[in-house]
Amino acid sequence: MRKRAKKALEEQKRQEKQRQFELAIQKMHEYVKEAGKPCSVAQFQTVDQDTHCKTSRFLGNQVVLLPQENFPENNGQIMTPILQVNLTDVPYLPEILRGKAWLSVFMDLEAMLLGSHPNGENWILKTYDSLDELEVREIPLNQIQEKAKKWQAAQISWTKETDVLDNCSTEYDVLPEKWRNISDETPFHCYRSKPRQWFDKTTQEYFEASNRFAGDNMYSWHIAATKLGGYPTYHQYDEEKGVPSHPGSFTLQIMNGIKHQVVDQPKDQKRFDLCDCSTTYLGWIDGEWWMETQTS
Repeated sequence: MRKRAKKALEEQKRQEKQRQFELAIQKMHEYVKEAGKPCSVAQFQTVDQDTHCKTSRFLGNQVVLLPQENFPENNGQIMTPILQVNLTDVPYLPEILRGKAWLSVFMDLEAMLLGSHPNGENWILKTYDSLDELEVREIPLNQIQEKAKKWQAAQISWTKETDVLDNCSTEYDVLPEKWRNISDETPFHCYRSKPRQWFDKTTQEYFEASNRFAGDNMYSWHIAATKLGGYPTYHQYDEEKGVPSHPGSFTLQIMNGIKHQVVDQPKDQKRFDLCDCSTTYLGWIDGEWWMETQTS
């Protein structure tokens, strides 16, 4: 009799634990829906030589410019094209980029890039209102910066996703008031990670976690990737307001290749990383572009 009672009690506890888990996951879905931000996530793929010249690209020696423009330089050296984006192909754009057709980010890999820098200080961001007249030019081999020669170029396709605040962030004031205590009101394991499988009772749909891109942590609610929009991925800190890594100032980020990989990348090619697992953030602050790079 006691054994049956003990078993029944254990089953009751198991069912209650499962019920609480399902309620927590349902709450997380509501959080994503109400406090999430749209973003366009980059999918890095090996370069197809037949791809249209105005396809978004990552690294490489090809640069999209107007005929009258010279290669961007810093201290007499041609800067490296890090990210070039055909904004007309991107499914979601942050407000500051709407109406623009092309975006390019160049960096001088031999200059100081850590910390915060205004546009034009060791790096440059350029935007164009139209694709008309833009042409592709190649940087001469002897003028490519040495560090860039070690990294594999990629072409980029984009997917629209819903992003949430990184669970390591403490900047909950950027969230709608209803969700500012989400980390305290939700069991840590549910707030930090998605379950491998779950059933959404509101939609009567069954879900299974899967990678969104090469190198993705499929169980993370937050999207740690090269992306336009969404929330910044926490690296070392995000509490300083008025810099691109702060969730209130953030526009886009460039993730190191250790976390965000090129699909089918050859093993003999090094993955992009400015310095020791770096993350680079860009933001439009007080009427100008700023770049901030954090490293481990």
